[in-house]
Amino acid sequence: MSKQLLKQNKTAARRPAAVLPSARRISPAHGQLWAAANPRLASPAHFLQLQRAAGNRAVGRLLALPGRGPIVQRTLGVRNKLNKNDVTAITKVAAKVWILTGHNNDSVVIKVELPSGTENVEDLAARQEYITHLGKSLLSDMPDSQRLTDGEIGELAQLTLPEGGNQSGPTLRQVAQDVGQFPVVFLKVERVSMGENLEDKIRDVRNTSQPAEKQQKHQDLLNLITNPTTLKRLGRMAVLDLLVNNQDRFFPSIDPKERIVNVTNIDFTQTNQVIAIDNLDPNNRIEQDKWIGASLLKERKMRVVYATNAVRYLLRAAQFEFHTQQSSYIKNFLQGMNDAVAELKNFVGPLEYMIRTETTPKRKEIASILRDRIKSLQE
Repeated sequence: MSKQLLKQNKTAARRPAAVLPSARRISPAHGQLWAAANPRLASPAHFLQLQRAAGNRAVGRLLALPGRGPIVQRTLGVRNKLNKNDVTAITKVAAKVWILTGHNNDSVVIKVELPSGTENVEDLAARQEYITHLGKSLLSDMPDSQRLTDGEIGELAQLTLPEGGNQSGPTLRQVAQDVGQFPVVFLKVERVSMGENLEDKIRDVRNTSQPAEKQQKHQDLLNLITNPTTLKRLGRMAVLDLLVNNQDRFFPSIDPKERIVNVTNIDFTQTNQVIAIDNLDPNNRIEQDKWIGASLLKERKMRVVYATNAVRYLLRAAQFEFHTQQSSYIKNFLQGMNDAVAELKNFVGPLEYMIRTETTPKRKEIASILRDRIKSLQE
């Protein structure tokens, strides 16, 4: 080894290492400057201070420098950018629904919605977005969702992992690759620990052969359907469906001979909490002159009729033709409806703001229609 190289090594050994200041002890300004000057040594707290001052782009440029590894491993989620490298498994659970699993057993649901008739993808996406906002205001634990960007769809098109679960129909990768030819709306949806839907629960009772077990399951089903919290939440769901023309769950009918509730779309979590999952009906748009459920929401006496027939239909579907406490069940369902109608007035202001700020005619139209419908309920 040359004398010059030995001299360089000794000098480097004597040179003090960069001191990592504690993010708690230094001022925000000091932390920002230190992170910018020492990107390979800075801690997440230092970068957070820099991010608050300079923004995400500045932090992104520093993180891109050679030698600086990721601070926090990316996880799959509705509000996180989707990257193919974060996906370790793909499971198809329905014709248009997939579950993506990540490195830390994190996961997100990918759902595809197809426009029908003359509605285009952008109009369908706008309708879905407004329904989600309304739904989350009425049903606080409704799963979060967000539309995928073109870049995220491109990431899906590059997935090479085999799909588990349902093997029928195209794969998620194929749908993403064909999006230019067959436009669809891709959604990221918060994953929920789902249990059986109401139809599955009814079928389970029907298929149980042992008398004592069958009787117990039947009683458990009655307790679930008639739970006051369940009935109030179902009343709220009915208001949302009638407002936005979602006929995939609650139908705008008061004819007791007709199907008023689609029990397939009355979903429960694993802890038997009823939850709103399918809130968008691709076949029924939000249009100015086509509000079939108007009278059922506007008139209080019609809400009573609707609540009565909906509860009776649920009981009949579960093979309970008559029950002595039926009036209390109707009362709880109706309370859910009335509470939801009263709370909708809080959405008028945000809708008026969206009308002023939306950049496309269709989005303005949807916001205007929903605002007018809600205002008519308060008259």
